[in-house]
Amino acid sequence: MSEYTNQFQNLTEDELRQAFIEASQDNASSERFFNSFTYVSHLFNGNYQAAFEQGRDLLNRCRAFDQNIYTSMHKGTPYYWLGSAAYLLNDFESVTFFLDAAVAEDITRNVEPQTHTPAIKFMLLEGELNEQAAFRLVRDAQARMQRNIDIYNRHSGHKSGTENLTLPILRTKLLEKLFSSDNKWKSIVTTMISFSLEWDYRNQLFDLRPVQGTNEPFFFHLFKGCLLFESLLKNNPKNPVALSTKETNLGKILQLLHNALDIDHDLPIK
Repeated sequence: MSEYTNQFQNLTEDELRQAFIEASQDNASSERFFNSFTYVSHLFNGNYQAAFEQGRDLLNRCRAFDQNIYTSMHKGTPYYWLGSAAYLLNDFESVTFFLDAAVAEDITRNVEPQTHTPAIKFMLLEGELNEQAAFRLVRDAQARMQRNIDIYNRHSGHKSGTENLTLPILRTKLLEKLFSSDNKWKSIVTTMISFSLEWDYRNQLFDLRPVQGTNEPFFFHLFKGCLLFESLLKNNPKNPVALSTKETNLGKILQLLHNALDIDHDLPIK
């Protein structure tokens, strides 16, 4: 247990509180403060669980010191490290949660999205761009999404005249909605990314168990995919019929949009 708590061993509670308050004065000070604890070195030394637990512990300590200072203080740095640690722990929902929080911190601190901070590069899956500590992870995430796009493009049944999906199109049409003030779109974007990233890990779980047992991981993954699909259909601004309906049943939504989707009107979906 000491492995997760010893990063404060050289500071008394009062010293830690005072360091936190002083660091809240500007962005540079807060970045130095959040980079000065051992959770960061654990991350780069391969102890990802310790990095994740200690990083959360540090944020919880700071929040307990002063909620108002904590809220106003720039926390993009620890959010970025926590998202990176979560990626290496295959906790992809925590990845998008913390990286979305890091992006929001950057934007709140008057960092324009065009600047493409490391957190923004991560969430836009810009693995071809340098100047990001988690470059290897972003490149891996981009490759996973590209593989899914390639699989989608190879499938038959696309509506006539529809162009192939590409990663730049996905960024422009969907991922950049992360900058929207509408939390609904933030949720859709983060769900799209975590859904794309988690499949390899979920599938590996089944391969590791020769005898079939619980399908809970698969069911949760499938449920997330269905919810994502329904949300995209209902919130597409080019589908006013879907936007205006109060229907929440996927089958009814597909019936309303069957012409736009070029599918049968009576698909047997409940």
